Formats: sequence, C-alpha cells, structure tokens
Amino acid sequence: MKIIGQETTKTSWDDLKQEGIVKTIETNNGEIIDCVNIDKQPSFVNSLIKDLQLDKGEIIDCVDIYKQPAFDNPLIKDLQMEPNYYPFGNKLDSNLTLKMLQDWHKYGECPEGTIPIRRRKSYDHPYHKRRSLMMRQQINQSFSKDIGHEHAIVSDQGSSYYGASGIFNVWNPQTEDNEFSLSQMWIVTSYNKEDFYNNLNSIEVGWAVNPITYKDKETRLFIYWTNDGYSRTGCYDLNCKGFVQTSSTHALGMEIKPVSTFGGESRVIPINVFKDKMGDKWWLQVLGSIVGYWPAVIFPDLKNNANLVEWGGEILNRKNDGYHTTTQMGSGKFPEKGFSQSCYIHSLKVLDDGLVPRDPGNLVDNDEIIDCVDIYKQPAFDDPLIKNDFQMEPSSYPFGMKLDSNLTLEILQDWHKNEECPEGTVPIRRNTSYGNFHPIKSSHFMRQQINQSLSQVGEHQYALVIDGGSPYYGASGVFNLWNPRTENTELSSSQMWIITRYDNEYDNYNTIEVGWMVYPELYKDKQTRLFICWTRDGYQTTGCYDLTCSGFVQTNRNYAFGLPLRRVSIEGGEMREISIDVFREEHRWWLLVHGTILGYWPTAIFTDLKKHANIVEWGGKIVNNKNYGYHTSTQMGSGEFPNKGFGKSCNIHSLKVLDGGLIRRDPGNLGKIITKPACYDLTLTKNRGSSFETHIFFGGPGFSPTCL
Repeated sequence: MKIIGQETTKTSWDDLKQEGIVKTIETNNGEIIDCVNIDKQPSFVNSLIKDLQLDKGEIIDCVDIYKQPAFDNPLIKDLQMEPNYYPFGNKLDSNLTLKMLQDWHKYGECPEGTIPIRRRKSYDHPYHKRRSLMMRQQINQSFSKDIGHEHAIVSDQGSSYYGASGIFNVWNPQTEDNEFSLSQMWIVTSYNKEDFYNNLNSIEVGWAVNPITYKDKETRLFIYWTNDGYSRTGCYDLNCKGFVQTSSTHALGMEIKPVSTFGGESRVIPINVFKDKMGDKWWLQVLGSIVGYWPAVIFPDLKNNANLVEWGGEILNRKNDGYHTTTQMGSGKFPEKGFSQSCYIHSLKVLDDGLVPRDPGNLVDNDEIIDCVDIYKQPAFDDPLIKNDFQMEPSSYPFGMKLDSNLTLEILQDWHKNEECPEGTVPIRRNTSYGNFHPIKSSHFMRQQINQSLSQVGEHQYALVIDGGSPYYGASGVFNLWNPRTENTELSSSQMWIITRYDNEYDNYNTIEVGWMVYPELYKDKQTRLFICWTRDGYQTTGCYDLTCSGFVQTNRNYAFGLPLRRVSIEGGEMREISIDVFREEHRWWLLVHGTILGYWPTAIFTDLKKHANIVEWGGKIVNNKNYGYHTSTQMGSGEFPNKGFGKSCNIHSLKVLDGGLIRRDPGNLGKIITKPACYDLTLTKNRGSSFETHIFFGGPGFSPTCL
C-alpha cells in the first residue's frame, strides 16, 4: 500500500489539495478511495485531499466532506453530522465497529473533516454514469415480474413506515460477469396507483456482488436510491448527487471482509434506516454507526414516510447461453438447508411515527400479502345469512379425535418465522390482482355443466373413489403432498369432496372441498397450496376458493389459506403429508388441519348440506385444456402412476366417514371414477389392519404415447 501525496500521478498534489482532496487510498485490487475535505464540494475532482492506495489497486479518496457529490445538488444545502432523535432502544456503537467490515483502514485513515469515497475504475471521479440495464425498470405488476430481474422477498405494505431494519447474513454468491446478486432492504413510497412504478421512490441498502458496477466479484455493502422508478434519477453509493455521507470510517462500495463460509462462522451486518422525526433526513446506520443520510428533499413521495418495505434477494438473469443463469442468490443454497448453509435476514422490524420498532404487520411471501383482519370483519360476515353466527370452537368433537396445538400449523407455512397475526384477527392472503377480498370465482376450473355423472365432465379429469348412499356427517383423510408439473392455464389437485346431491340435479349441487392444489391462474405461480372451496348451486353463482367471498368463517390466526405449503414430498426422499377432517356439529361444518381447528362453513350458506351429505369423494383432479392440440402434460398427484407405490406415487390414506353420532367409520360403498386411465389411474386398498387403513394411490404423467 502507498499513500499518494505530492507524488500522485493523477495531477499535482498541490492542485488536488486546493480542490479539497485530502488523501487517497489505493487497495490491493486497484480500487481507489479519496478522502475529501468536509468543507468543500462543487465537484469531486476539485475536492480531493488525500489518496489511500490499497493492495488490490483500489483507491480511496479522502474528500472534503462539504465537497462530496451530494452537494452538487442545489436542493441539498446543509450538513448535519448526527440525527436529532434515534429510534427507541437503538444501540449506538463506535465508528470503530465499521472497520470489521472493511480492511482498508490498515493502510491509513481519512483525516477529520473528510469522508472516504471509493474511486471508480472506469472514471477519474465517482460521479455516477447510470447503467439502466441493472435497474428494475418498466415494472408493470410487481417487483418479481420485471424482465431479467428475479426476486425472493417478503414485504410489509399498507401502513406508514418511518424506517426499517434487519440483520443481514453475508455471503459471496457465484455471479456471472454481466449480472448481479443482491441481499437487501427496500424502503418505498409511490402514491400514484395508476402508474405506481414510474413514480416509485426507493431507498435501498444491503450487500451485493455486482461485476458490472464494481468490476469484480467481491461482496460489497451498497446503497441505492431513485425518485422516479429508476428512469432518470438515482445511483449506487456516492456516484451521484443524493446520499450525504458523514462517517469518515466507511467507504460505500468497498469489499466486505470476511463473509460467511459453509459450516464455518456466519457473518452478519445489522442495517437500520430511519427518518429523524424532528428533521427531514433518512439516516443510515450500519453496525450501530451512523454512515450518513438521504435528504428527504430529493424525494417527491418519501418526504414524510414510506408505504412499503421489502427484505430479500434479487438477481439479474440475462440468459447468456440461452438458458437460465447460474448466478446464485444468497449463499447459493435453498432456504431449507437452514442456518450456516442458507442465507438469511433476521430481526426484521419497521418503525412507526414515534420511531418505535415493531414487527411487520402485513406480511408478504414472494409478493403475497397477508392482511391481519379483525375476526368480525372477515369476508364471511358480509353475508346476512351468517351475520350473527360466530363460534371459536365446536361444542363437541368426533369420538376419538385428537386435537393438537396451533404450533403444528407452522409445519405447513413458514410466514410465522417473521410475524404472527395479533389475537382477535385472522390472516387472509390478499389477492394482489384485485387488491381486495371480493370473490374471484374461477368457474372455468370448477366442475360445472355436469349432466349425467362425474365421469362426464368434459375437460376435467378425475381419478377418485366415491362413497355414496348414506347420511354422512363428516369425512377425513391423510393427504400425501407433492408438487405436480402443471401447465399455466390448468390445475392439479388432491382433495376431498363432501357433497349433497339429489336426483342427479347438478344445478343444486352442494359441496365442501378441501385439499392441496397447484393452480397457476388463481395463485400466479406453480407452488403447492392448501385450499378450500364451496358452492350450493353447482358452481353457477355461489362459492369460491379460500376466503375470496362470503362463506367460510376462519377462527384460527396462525394459518392463511392459499399460501404455499412449506415442504412437499420428494421422490425417494421424505414423504410429507397433512391430515384433514371435516365434521358437522350443530349448524356448522368444522375444518381441522393437522389436528387444529381452522374455522367452519355455516350450514346457512347451503340449501342441501344443512343437515348432512350423501356423497364423499377422495382423489385427484386436473384440467385438460389441450393447449397444443393434444392431451395436457399436467401431472396428477406425484406425476407417477399408482403402481409405483409408496415413495413415488401420491396417496391419501386413513379414509374415514362420520355417522350421525360423529363416530368415525370406514367407507362402506367405495367405487372408483377414473375418467382416462391411460393418463391418470387409481388403486384402492381396504386394509383395516395396516397403518394406512383404507387408502388410495393415484396419479399419472398426463401426455404420453398412450395419453393423447
């Protein structure tokens, strides 16, 4: 390392000193940090006081703090070294802690009154030449849909936010040359609903591997901002006129050392962003030390507060070789690998207007929002038939039924790791296509216009068993979970139907349905989800999935219908399953999943299911739209035929029905309905002595030489 003084080759040291450069540091990899005098600053080159040259060739310019790039912006006139107020309980630490992140300090320090600025290799000064290809631009629907950019994030939306924080696990993911991989936090506001993304104001901070901007594949702490959806404003680090740095010990964009290693020490960085309630600045705090601030004046909509906060990962996928990039996100491992293998962000918090940290309230899983809704204001109570019908638990349970703690539901969904809905509320997945709870009746995917029997259903195909003829007061089964390949406009489900139908009158068909499904058109992805459904008129004008209309009354605050199931079965690996029970008690049909009451369908919403059912079915369903002129390749179950058996084929076991005394009994008159055996098949085994008891294996691959 060398400290460049009067011997500097950039220009004469006297000239640089006159312009504000105090010191320059050059790193081992050839990067440069300038320490710039805090008192001067019309332009960067005219403010260099000192250069620190590091081992890798990077240069840190020690720049007069008043001549840093921000003060070229006429809107930014003042300098404030510290916030007037800090968030409640905020732990301040010495600037020395920032040296844990970056090792350039061993080559020298920037003098008092200056800040360290990493010199960009492509330019002689740090002003930003925006690379719009790297920005999330021309976004139409959500952050996860912009071209080439892929995200795995959670969000909190709907409140006024005055800051956010998280503790970021730091890795060095493999990244292709013209792409990037980020782990970050977004603090966002846009009030123009008609043109949300073009008017987006955003503050972003985290770590990145970004060969395009930084010319290498090291992990670096970065900041970013925009006030027009990345169209004309904003930049990384100090590469334009926005962020005002106050710290003399941290150089934005410099390499973070060390990072986490598999099986070794996990490295983390606490990051806080908050708006001073007595000022007009968004402050950045890293490892307990103030780094600087974004003046609120540079934002049209972030002047007061944010209305969206996000945490998670982003990569750029250019498909350089015609297929998906090998650029990794996070550690490069899927999240189920857990601590020391998978990347994480923990201790997620948002700040209210009193700068009090609180847990996020409206949770998003990959752009899915969970609204914690007053239990008495859920959609069901919009129906005058059930306005005054509310009960938290059944008065009695089926004989021998085992109840379990709500904690078991966390096995199904992992949003609990971030937050839970408060007592007195229920979690409802917001359909982001509509932004409200109104019905999204997808009758195209329901069994409608049925004329003679379940086997004459047009493009709907089944492999199921049916028990009919007796009064049924409930039914149950244990459902093996899979993630079948499903074409975009189709669905694949494994479910149970509880039905009342008289004289084959399908227009008056009453049904309760529950199970798991992959349904891209409804849920906008191909993940496996637990669903419920109901109708009282053969899907003509009533009924819906989940809580998208008035019908089902949810009582449990720990499970959100329609969210992805956490884990599914893997062929040759661990088999995942869920138990599902439905039973009638008084004037409600109650639903239990994993031994936990989730809620009920009031009998008042039905015409013929008020007293009991006369048909129960278990099995699989797919929709075949023949998108390419032949049978769909949408799979049923695991995608394997039932003869593959346990570990490969999908099953539903322990099939039971309930009599009038709520006593579980084996189904008595089981028959099969298989609409196209060459595509999807089913086997039935009645074995009271086995752990599976009465059970079915079913499924198939869809299109094949014999399934056309």
